[in-house]
Amino acid sequence: MITLNSKHRALFENAVERRQMDRPVEVAVIGAGWFGGGLIMELVRRGDMIPRVVISRRGSRAVNALLLAGIPKSKISMVDSAKTYKRACLQGHYIVSEDLELIHDLEDIDCVFEATGDTLAGAQSFMAAIKNGMHFITISSEMDSTIGCILNHLALKKGLIFSNSDGDQPGCLARIINEVKGMGFDITVAGNCKGFIDQHKMPRDIMPWVLKGHNPRMVTSFADGTKQGMELAVLADATGLLPDVRGMHGPTTTKETIIDDFRNCIKKEGIVDYCLGINGVNQGGGVFVIAKREGKTVTDDLRYLKKGDGPYYLFFRD
Repeated sequence: MITLNSKHRALFENAVERRQMDRPVEVAVIGAGWFGGGLIMELVRRGDMIPRVVISRRGSRAVNALLLAGIPKSKISMVDSAKTYKRACLQGHYIVSEDLELIHDLEDIDCVFEATGDTLAGAQSFMAAIKNGMHFITISSEMDSTIGCILNHLALKKGLIFSNSDGDQPGCLARIINEVKGMGFDITVAGNCKGFIDQHKMPRDIMPWVLKGHNPRMVTSFADGTKQGMELAVLADATGLLPDVRGMHGPTTTKETIIDDFRNCIKKEGIVDYCLGINGVNQGGGVFVIAKREGKTVTDDLRYLKKGDGPYYLFFRD
């Protein structure tokens, strides 16, 4: 996550002005899988951000997402070169391509939203984006957890924004942390919830839970802890909260006991971790922050608001 300086604030203020002038932010979406396809439809629904260009290995997925969002087929152009791209731009069309190299030729695009989950494709997209002066947003914890710090440094040198996305667990946690710290709390533990982790799961084992359009290997990474570890690495890089011990603690707990369970196992405060729980915090990918705030007046007020006796408090989102 970024801290907005005066230059960044000016960019967002300009975005507000553009909305008022009916000049939406032009977005290039990289990847049209389950997440990317949903993103395309949401951007069309919003109206103030337009998925003008979609680059996907399977162009049919991108076209289908645009059609489902209500874009007429006559307004969608499949392109395979810079020449056909420019022609489609002049016609005001939505543009779909299966060639990632097209990103080097993009014009009048404000930001790139990368949703591939592929570290190499994400890095290539980022380098092309900042070369062309475009801001960069990613949902890829795979890329962000490995080279995100480097990419953020490169973007800031160019006066551009590199950011993970709210909506997935790292972004949701970053927002909660910012809110909690803004209210004067000190972070004790921030993390995510897992119903279970089985490090030996294989794609063949999880096929009964793979929904249509989902990648079995990706779903396996949810079950064996790979994705969870990457997401907490992203959070650690962005916030400076580090694991207490290698591998983290991961206690089995419930909402009612999570504060005491973590206080009984952690050696220091200000950490990232996760919890397990089938009957307690198995809330469909929940995230949590345990934070500390002392002072009699605050403690009395928070007790009145039924937040507990303190000085440690739980902030939870399903």
